[in-house]
Amino acid sequence: MALPENKKVLRDSTQSVKMWVYGEPNIGKTTFANQFPDALMINTDGNIKYVDSPAVDLIGDGKTDPWENFVNYVDEFLKGGHTYKTLVLDLTEDIYQYARAYYCKKLKVDHEGDLGFAKGYDIVRNGFLYPLRKLANSEYNIVFISHEMATTVKDRVGRETTIYSPNITEKVAKKIAGMVEITGRISIQSSENEAGVIEDKRILYLNSTKDQFCGNKIPTIKVDYIELGYDNLINAIKGGK
Repeated sequence: MALPENKKVLRDSTQSVKMWVYGEPNIGKTTFANQFPDALMINTDGNIKYVDSPAVDLIGDGKTDPWENFVNYVDEFLKGGHTYKTLVLDLTEDIYQYARAYYCKKLKVDHEGDLGFAKGYDIVRNGFLYPLRKLANSEYNIVFISHEMATTVKDRVGRETTIYSPNITEKVAKKIAGMVEITGRISIQSSENEAGVIEDKRILYLNSTKDQFCGNKIPTIKVDYIELGYDNLINAIKGGK
């Protein structure tokens, strides 16, 4: 296998965007993903009534396994020969549960913990992450969507803090965050306008804070958050404010 030429490569960071976005239900995650160009949605919760991107579900007629359907859709998408530019996984944690059910059935156990010494957990986690890694290394825009999980923790003096993170196990979350360029949380920001009226805006946070699991690897992003929207995201990636 030949090595590439030792020459700097100029890459467009607005192309092949890989991101993971999460937030509470009905806050606009699917609508946001629908704004990506030529998107195909792999949908698990039926929440596609008000978006116009083509979509497939994983249950189908119930005769084939949802996890196997997911793997087949990913492989077919990555073959190319279509006009899609974006693949959306909505919801990522549901797909993880399909993987759990598939591997537990394959291993003939009721729960992955039945194998002991974390063996089952490793099999499920590695099996689930493999097709996600293929997507993360592809030439397409990839958007993983998750619901939000809120956890209340106390410090040594009893002060409580609510931590927001994607609704998936911590080990899996860290792996997915490592694959993507942006892990963002959607929230609502309220402010008073000049007329004294309170207005709510949906905000996409791009950088981590002490109370939310976020972050990005794109050096041109100079802002901590943007008003939710695909065009605003691309503007931020280009270094805009």
